[in-house]
Amino acid sequence: TETLTALQRLVGVLRDAGRPDHRPMSGRIEELVAGFGRLGRPVAARIPDDLAGPAAEAVHGIVREALTNALRYAPGAAARVDVRRVDGLLELTVENAPPRVTAQGAGGLGAGRGVAGMRERAAAVGGELTAGPTPEGGWRVRATLPDAAAARRPEGTGWRRDVLREQRFADPALMLAAMLLPVAGVLAVTEDWPGAARRAVLPELLLVCGLLVLRALPLLWRRRAPWAVFGAVLATAWPGALAVVAVPLPSHVAQLLVAGTFAETLAVYAVAAYGPGAGHTWPAPVVTTLGAAGAVTALACADGMVAGEPAGPADAVLLSFLLSVVLAPVFTAVWGAGLLVRRRRVRAVAYDDFAFASSVWQADRAAEAERQRLAATLREAVLSHTRALVGTAGRGDLAGVADTARAALAAMREMLRGLADDGGDGGPGGPLAPSPSVADLEALCGALRSAGRDVRLRGLPEAARGLPPSTQVSVYRIVEAALGAGDPGPARVTLRRRRGTLRITVTGVRAAALGPVAERLRVQVAAGEGRIVCEPAGTLRVSLPAGAPGAPVQEVSPSPYA
Repeated sequence: TETLTALQRLVGVLRDAGRPDHRPMSGRIEELVAGFGRLGRPVAARIPDDLAGPAAEAVHGIVREALTNALRYAPGAAARVDVRRVDGLLELTVENAPPRVTAQGAGGLGAGRGVAGMRERAAAVGGELTAGPTPEGGWRVRATLPDAAAARRPEGTGWRRDVLREQRFADPALMLAAMLLPVAGVLAVTEDWPGAARRAVLPELLLVCGLLVLRALPLLWRRRAPWAVFGAVLATAWPGALAVVAVPLPSHVAQLLVAGTFAETLAVYAVAAYGPGAGHTWPAPVVTTLGAAGAVTALACADGMVAGEPAGPADAVLLSFLLSVVLAPVFTAVWGAGLLVRRRRVRAVAYDDFAFASSVWQADRAAEAERQRLAATLREAVLSHTRALVGTAGRGDLAGVADTARAALAAMREMLRGLADDGGDGGPGGPLAPSPSVADLEALCGALRSAGRDVRLRGLPEAARGLPPSTQVSVYRIVEAALGAGDPGPARVTLRRRRGTLRITVTGVRAAALGPVAERLRVQVAAGEGRIVCEPAGTLRVSLPAGAPGAPVQEVSPSPYA
């Protein structure tokens, strides 16, 4: 009866896939445990109330299999289900006491893959599982699984996913450049000074260099907090003016602080490129122009002299105005360049989102058609026999139970055989085709050669050895998209395996290196956690994680809730 209910629920899920069950997996696991409790077995459970994701599905499958084994081999024994969070992991323990009575005929009921199936479920989500007897004579199953809740980070913290690895190093490099270039300019200017003059103002020169370094330091966070960096850079411009009065700095030394304007230029660019848009960032060049003009004027007039001549308030105002006129076009141009870069990035991200959404929509339509087909086949071929089995057992006809069970299993086998052997193209009523693998690239290239195109494939046997199934699908789809871009000329596909990385080089595909095909390839490679370089000459270079060479690929039992 439990199996019949599960099959009916499965048919309902396949038929009504547009209305998924959004209940947390914790509730389903508790229902599962309660169901075993209704069979007369005391089961204690402690489960977090927010389990979700693939790891939660794995917990459900492991608990179901472990309690089933306990019911089969230790009837009447108490059991315990415990799920805890420890250091970002889910630790699952299912333990049962020694059996109260000896199980009769239990050895013939199982398929002999209970523990192996649980290990596969744990491995499918990146976890581990052990099982074995307890010192008291019972049985214990322990699994360690990644915790989806711990893996999630709050919005806005950490590195954004759209920031490439190269960009993580670009910000520190740019900050160092903003520090070193002004300091190098100071050293270049003072190189022509007499040695005695340099030694006389050496402490002041060190102070100037320190202020220039401090001014560039906030640029390290220019992507994550552009406005905060902008304000910090402007704020660090004024300690130089204060130092002129407090130290005091000689005018010919204080003027070297003007080199810090380079950091302000980079801050304006960061606000435009990584800020919320032109409508919100237009004050940045205005404020920077006024601030820089004011700071330079303060530095020039702090000692009451400008170019060796006495300067009053009117002279300071005039100098500030002239500096604003000179600096305004510079900062405006930098701000405009940042806006252009932002626009290109936003358009690229929008295109990627569209391509990804389109792929998901197409996959969802195909999956929906296949679900409907599976539901109809399951309903017609299996449910009727299962209902008959329950009815036969209810009438007490134990002799007929075995015959009806065999008929139900035969119907299930026939259904699975029909999914694999049915004619068609993979759509509704077609076969359930296997996912393509790297080995299928030979057939793909052969089909293109039959159509009159010169396509050569190298490095296939070595590269295909031990690749995970998901990586094999990614490799096939990437090469298929590149070769199918419409280039009529000869093409070369080279696969190389080195240090856990699979390198794919496709040459002679100019149409695939530019335009929509290149964008789609970038989405596919990013989905496989890889990298791609599209050269305008028509060469694609892709790197995908491949795992250890020769590592065995483990089949994974499908989740009943997938």
